[in-house]
Amino acid sequence: MRLLFTSIILIVSGLGFQNLEASPLPQMAEASKIQTNVDPVLDHLKPILKASGKVARIYYLGSCRKEGDFYWVSFPHIHLQPTSRSDKGLIAVRDVFRSERDARVSEGPDGIIRIVIGQLPVTILDTPISIVNFDQQQQYNANLALWRIEDSKEVDDAIRKLGIRSDGVPLRTTLGTGPTEGTPYLPTSMANLTLDQALDSVAKTFGGAVLYGVCAEPRLYTVHYVSLKP
Repeated sequence: MRLLFTSIILIVSGLGFQNLEASPLPQMAEASKIQTNVDPVLDHLKPILKASGKVARIYYLGSCRKEGDFYWVSFPHIHLQPTSRSDKGLIAVRDVFRSERDARVSEGPDGIIRIVIGQLPVTILDTPISIVNFDQQQQYNANLALWRIEDSKEVDDAIRKLGIRSDGVPLRTTLGTGPTEGTPYLPTSMANLTLDQALDSVAKTFGGAVLYGVCAEPRLYTVHYVSLKP
C-alpha cells in the first residue's frame, strides 16, 4: 500500500546498488493482493472520518504472508456492519466494528480515533525519539515523513534490539512533491516524543489514517498512511 506521487525518489535499505535494476513494482503488486481485507474497512471509515473531521490510527495483528521473495503483514479479515446515517464520529466507527470481538475502538483527548484489532505483542511504538528532522519533501509528503521517522536512530536501535524488521521490498520507491500553497506540512523537526506520537502527528497533519500492523513469524511490522480523499 505504498502510495505514488509526482517525482521519483529511491531509498535503499539493506540492498546494494546492484539491486536497483530489479523493479519492485511486481512485488508491490503482489503485496496489494494480500491487503484486500483492508479495503472494505477503509471504505466504511473514510466517509465517517471525513464527515466528522476526524483522523484515525489503526493497529492490527495480521499474519505473515510470503509473496515472491518477500514477507508482508497481511490485514486480518474483519466482520463489518453498516452504521446509521445519524451516527457520527466515534459512535459510528464503533458501530462498524460492533460484530468484531477482536476490535477495540476509542478516542482520546487528541481527537484521534484509535482502532486496535487483535492482541498486539510488544511493539516499537513506545520507542522515545529525541529529535527527527524533515527535509522539505518529507515535510509535505506523509509517506516520506513516515519513512524518515522509521529511519530515526532510536527506532533503528529498537528494531535491532527487538529482532523485528519492516515488511515488504527493502527498496523503497515513492514519488515526492514540493510545497504548494494551502498544502498541509509537518514542522522542520519534532523532538522528545515516542514513535507512536510521531505517527499521530502525521495522521493529524495530513488528515488521514496511519496504519501499524505486526505479525509474529517472522517478526515483522508495517507502517503506512492512507488518505481520506476518494
